[in-house]
Amino acid sequence: MAYDFPIKRLLFTEVLTLHLKHKEKFAKDLWLNNGNQFIVLNQKVLENPKCVAKRFLSKLIKVKNSDKDSLNSMLRIIYKGPP
Repeated sequence: MAYDFPIKRLLFTEVLTLHLKHKEKFAKDLWLNNGNQFIVLNQKVLENPKCVAKRFLSKLIKVKNSDKDSLNSMLRIIYKGPP
């Protein structure tokens, strides 16, 4: 169990993703607010001397604005993966 979500190791070589189906509840204002909070959190983590992802987080923080285009740029960096 990981965070109360049951998981099981499956014998596949390709990536398999499971997602709980639910009604879409998207609100642009909430998304932008969460994105702004994510930026603030990254800044706090980066300031921690024990941070081991400084290069990656620095890349994210360079995309500072909390507008839609900036958050989508951050998503592209995250999806691409760590350097």
